[in-house]
Amino acid sequence: MPRHDLAELTKDGDRALTPRPYFSSADRDALVTEKVIVIQSHTRGMLARIRCRHLRAERYKLEKQRQCEEEEARIEDELMRRREVERRLHPRTYDDFITLYSEVEAWRLNETKRIKECEDMGKEEKHAALRELLSKEVKLLQTVDRLKIHARKYNRNTKINKKLEAMARPKVWTQSDGDSTIVHTPSTTRAKEFMDLYRALRLTTLTTNERLDLLLHVKWAVMEFPCKLTSDIAELLDREADLINRGRGSSSMKGLRERIANLFFDFINTPEFNPEAQPFHRMPKMDANGYPYAHVVA
Repeated sequence: MPRHDLAELTKDGDRALTPRPYFSSADRDALVTEKVIVIQSHTRGMLARIRCRHLRAERYKLEKQRQCEEEEARIEDELMRRREVERRLHPRTYDDFITLYSEVEAWRLNETKRIKECEDMGKEEKHAALRELLSKEVKLLQTVDRLKIHARKYNRNTKINKKLEAMARPKVWTQSDGDSTIVHTPSTTRAKEFMDLYRALRLTTLTTNERLDLLLHVKWAVMEFPCKLTSDIAELLDREADLINRGRGSSSMKGLRERIANLFFDFINTPEFNPEAQPFHRMPKMDANGYPYAHVVA
């Protein structure tokens, strides 16, 4: 109802307001509880998915670890099998030969027992079988002895090469700031030259001209230090060069070349000629003839 004591106001834009349903505190608590349950369900699902991913990752990790362990075990077994085969085909150590002798003995005992317990063989047949077994055993033992000779030669060459490499190894000097400096000294350089000459003397694939050139280089190297040892080496070098010029075959000079290589190693192993050999000596350096004390003249 309009009032006369108030200014007349425009009614444009007026609208009627209708109250909404009443929302009590109990209704609010019920709504909060409902939404909390929804949030909790989603949270539990999220945590379950995280745990599931974690369990899958753990299972994958354990599976990979198991596969790696199985692969390592397989590789280790394969290497051990190859090692066992290698140590029988190419024995190198004392234990390798003990194993071979033990296996030969075990084989002999088993074969002897089989022959003696065989009921289908007569007395003469058993004696013949035992004689054949003895012949096989002798051949096996001879084979083992040949392998022992090869192993002794291989081990000696390996030991010599390691010794020569140790002599020719450059010096490592530690600086004040902790860094290391590798230095090739005149003695290590000389030791490396001697090592290269020694290894070249052991080669069997050189041509005639290459061999003659090598003999000349070795002679120059040893004649810098005149003594009985170097004179013997030079004499053997001249002898081989003369045989090569006469057309002699390599097989006929095998012993001569072996002796030259051995004497040249004695030369390298003498501290007066090769200072890097000093750390490997425990006894006096050389005798009056220029030979190391350990050298035995054949």
